Amino acid sequence: MKNILFLDDDLKRTEEFLNNFSNSNNVITTVENAEECINKLKDFKFDFISLDHDLGGEIFVDSSRKDTGMEVVRFLNSNKTNQGLIIVHSYNPVASAGMFIELNSNGYEAFQIKFGSSEYFDKVSKILDGKIIRYKSNKTYFKKSTFSDKLKKYIKFIVKG
Repeated sequence: MKNILFLDDDLKRTEEFLNNFSNSNNVITTVENAEECINKLKDFKFDFISLDHDLGGEIFVDSSRKDTGMEVVRFLNSNKTNQGLIIVHSYNPVASAGMFIELNSNGYEAFQIKFGSSEYFDKVSKILDGKIIRYKSNKTYFKKSTFSDKLKKYIKFIVKG
């Protein structure tokens, strides 16, 4: 069973997602705004998340606004929640790229694929079938690993000293 979170304000896209990926093995939570999405992320761990950027029926929205998918990314990055794979499916190319970069640079495993493309449906299908799994640990792990390596080098330096 996969626990899935889908953020999009377009009801046709939400319906299309549900039609393609609803089955007895998946629990799909759909949300239409950033606040609702963040509240779900506070309460649950998701195996897969699909995020839109431009919400509220608007297009090409500034990412600094709090009513966008970027606000969800800021929440994830500041709270370091352990979530599964993420696809940024927005048609806003600048915002989508920003979300993708921010997620990956903070240890999340994220892809940037426009909703509705054959690549999107193929990638989601593979994720839900377990053919694509998360291979990155969260950023904290990488920091500890890097610090640990530096500490070992420092200890060797002192012992030789």
